[in-house]
Amino acid sequence: MSMKSGLFAGLAATTLFAAPALAQDCTATPSDGALESQAQLNTLLDDGYVQFAGYLALVAYAQSADACADRQIFEQAYVRASQSEDSSIMVQWENWSRSPLDVRYPRAAANDGFGSECTVRFDLPQAGPAQNVNVDCTNPLFKSPIREGMRQVMWAPPHVGERFTPAEDLSFDLSFSSVIQDWVF
Repeated sequence: MSMKSGLFAGLAATTLFAAPALAQDCTATPSDGALESQAQLNTLLDDGYVQFAGYLALVAYAQSADACADRQIFEQAYVRASQSEDSSIMVQWENWSRSPLDVRYPRAAANDGFGSECTVRFDLPQAGPAQNVNVDCTNPLFKSPIREGMRQVMWAPPHVGERFTPAEDLSFDLSFSSVIQDWVF
């Protein structure tokens, strides 16, 4: 982790935990929305989307300034994400972390032994799935499976406690052959 990102994570943690005494004195009941978010954050954490869940918890914590019971829920999720970062399934790619890209090899291409070279272009206006995904392949059979796979990829800051960096016109290349081994971008 860079010094800048370490400083931000430290400031975020300090801000997040600056008022633990207030949170401990809270006797309010969490809102239905916070309880629903808690379940969704726990599912993300259980599934290994640690950086994404930590980012969402941090944002929700900041947005629930006047609801101490809701803040407790998001604080707990953030702490769990921070403690679970080493077991995340998300991988680093440039300035972001992302969940794995799962592309199903098209049956017609597999039967005929065809491969493809593909370029994927997309925007990251916010954490979550990519937007404006455009796929260009030498074999058109691969376009749809790649688009479908990209819908499932979650993008987040590189580490829990860091800010998300929006970007436009990002791209990466994929190469598929009839020997399915390492498809990594």
